[in-house]
Amino acid sequence: MNIVPLFANPLGWDFIDIDNDTLADWCYQQEHTSLDPNTEYGWQSGLIDVKAEPLRALVEEIKIKLIDASNLFPVLDEHAPELTTGWINVNKPNGISLQNNVPHLHPGRFWTFVYYVKAEPGCGNLDLTSPLKNMLGYAIPNQVYSRLTPFNALQWSITPEPGKLIMFPGWIEHQAHNNKSSGDRISIAINADLKNLSRIQYPT
Repeated sequence: MNIVPLFANPLGWDFIDIDNDTLADWCYQQEHTSLDPNTEYGWQSGLIDVKAEPLRALVEEIKIKLIDASNLFPVLDEHAPELTTGWINVNKPNGISLQNNVPHLHPGRFWTFVYYVKAEPGCGNLDLTSPLKNMLGYAIPNQVYSRLTPFNALQWSITPEPGKLIMFPGWIEHQAHNNKSSGDRISIAINADLKNLSRIQYPT
């Protein structure tokens, strides 16, 4: 029997070799110059300029991954995704919950990238939740499975590691667990959006 994944959602990951120490210093500089008075407990930046020079090496790697993923969603060139928005998350050990710690989506975003600049064992996993969780979870309880696969799992957990880059669609619900390690967890999130959507004529 021929079996193919139907209505599949992709997950990408890779390790990239860039200067994380310099990148971490830049993230801390953004934190220390922010107007947020409570950064000692955890900090999430506002939107950052994805064209900023300290992000150049990371952004160039992400652009390569976008090309690699282009066959998954064969989008016309005029609508090809481009990097648009990004922000920094600094999760302190046993600090407060930030927006990235609660389940959320990135509405209207085509791809979401998460890069771990700094991460120690126990700093809190990234969990992705299946869009089918309410239907599949209701019909088939997890207890019947001998093991979990991309077809039956309702949630997929990713362990942060320095230099790890994660890619997933913006419509996948996700959350980052609180940091239980002895050091900061620093991640940079960057979104890629489809271009020129205003040119599309929708049927009446």
